Amino acid sequence: MHTFKHVFHNGVSAPAYRWKNPDGSEGGIVAASATIDPTVTIQLGAEVCPGASIGEAASIGEGAEIDEHACIGADASIGSDTRISGYVCIGKGVSIGAGAWIGRDARIDNGARIDEGVSLA
Repeated sequence: MHTFKHVFHNGVSAPAYRWKNPDGSEGGIVAASATIDPTVTIQLGAEVCPGASIGEAASIGEGAEIDEHACIGADASIGSDTRISGYVCIGKGVSIGAGAWIGRDARIDNGARIDEGVSLA
């Protein structure tokens, strides 16, 4: 894993690396301090900030922004261009549509569905 200094979408500068998806394709940028299960797919253009964690078989869409210390559960699906703010906790199997914005400290229970473009800020 080759790390480099990266300035994330929220202005935080930290060591990061380019994610390699389970199918071998190139993924988004992930902070070196993030905890990501190797089965996670992170599309190009997505960013995962320092301290975030993403569980087994989750999927992060193109252009999605996962802020510091956000926690995304196993089998969750985060749509393209979605913003997950800091300290958000997203449960197992949650589906969040494209362009949604989940505000700081939000908690979303297992299996919930958030439609495209919804803002919970």
